[in-house]
Amino acid sequence: TMRSTTGCKKHDDLTIVAVCVFCAGLWETEAMSVTGVLGSDVTIKCSHSNAFSNVKYFCKGTCENEDVLISSRTNNNLYKKYSIKDEGNTFYVTISSLEEDDSGMYWCGIERIGLDTYSEVFLTVIKDICSISFFMDNISQHSLKLIFSFSQMLYLLVSNCLVVCRCVCERQNPD
Repeated sequence: TMRSTTGCKKHDDLTIVAVCVFCAGLWETEAMSVTGVLGSDVTIKCSHSNAFSNVKYFCKGTCENEDVLISSRTNNNLYKKYSIKDEGNTFYVTISSLEEDDSGMYWCGIERIGLDTYSEVFLTVIKDICSISFFMDNISQHSLKLIFSFSQMLYLLVSNCLVVCRCVCERQNPD
């Protein structure tokens, strides 16, 4: 009895398309470090290609709906902690009255058909301008953390899953 290989072929084609879409989404992912002084405001520049009319947003955490801090879809309010200024392929997010808890990883996001694209932003809040030299001495530690970003780990996970799927497919159709 001969087995049909069309199911495996169709699976391989879909896998290739999924990998291409996934990699296109990761193409823009980059990390930057921003430093702000406690009690002051900081403005973060987020740039993406082909995003002129897309909705832009800024989030902390996993970027689910509840993690979105501000979006270009919402109205700006000068009295809120976050504001956004959309200039097409670039947008600016201002965080007002920085607190120590504001330090951490943020994401500049662009709504896309399919997968949204993101840029990582690592914000460090320092107590005063004199702390900047201490921060600059330790910048390499933050850079190393950013090298192995979430997107890269996700890419490795998907790559490994594709290898496993291919092995399973070849076992089912050993020709």
